[in-house]
Amino acid sequence: MQFDYKTDTVQGNDFHFVALQDGYDASRILQESFLDEMFEKSTGEVAVAVPHQDVLIVADIQNDTGYDILAQMTMQFFAEGRIPITSLPFIHDGDKLEPIFILAKNKPNSKK
Repeated sequence: MQFDYKTDTVQGNDFHFVALQDGYDASRILQESFLDEMFEKSTGEVAVAVPHQDVLIVADIQNDTGYDILAQMTMQFFAEGRIPITSLPFIHDGDKLEPIFILAKNKPNSKK
């Protein structure tokens, strides 16, 4: 089964969003053929997130900033979703999903 997704690129990292608004978006994490396809297309590390029922995020992480963006995005979606699932993303290694904890970095204020 093929479905559409939206892609945004932020600081060299691609974030793919499945949000068909049919109540099944997060459950698409179980479609191995889709995850395999996204893994094959990616050039960096693949991360997957299901912050709430109505979105699945697949990220092609190219640099450390991508992890920070994913952590912030996932937490925001988790907090704003009608039916939250988890704020923790997963790394997809081509075979299995493993949860990861991303500690976002705070940038110090240089004006003193």
